[in-house]
Amino acid sequence: VREDAMDLFGFATREERAMFLKLCSVSGVGARTALGVLSSMPLRDLSIAIATGDTGALSRAPGIGKKTAQRLVLELKGHGYAHGKVVIAHCGNPAAAERLMHMVKAVFEGAQVRVTECGGLCSYYAELGGLMVGFEDADA
Repeated sequence: VREDAMDLFGFATREERAMFLKLCSVSGVGARTALGVLSSMPLRDLSIAIATGDTGALSRAPGIGKKTAQRLVLELKGHGYAHGKVVIAHCGNPAAAERLMHMVKAVFEGAQVRVTECGGLCSYYAELGGLMVGFEDADA
């Protein structure tokens, strides 16, 4: 609600709404710009761009220039936008899975990471002590 308008915005998921509110909290980003950012890329890609500081991807959104992209990264990077959960499955190599888990957590602050046995799903890599990495959607 503003002096000159009453706008209503709808979102497909709670995660989109939460990201919209966070985008709007950044100075210089209003509701229209936040909607433009959300419509320019999937939420997962937007989360990754923020987490990794990819200002190039962010600046491709309508209404986002280089400085605004930098401000988005600066103000939102520590909020842990890794929606969903990362699952690391290993074939008898729990030490490598643990190292990978710590790397993912370092890059995506606040990420939920689970390490598990693969259960024979990656038998081809079992001889090499391989790892499988998957992403569970937040709604799954």
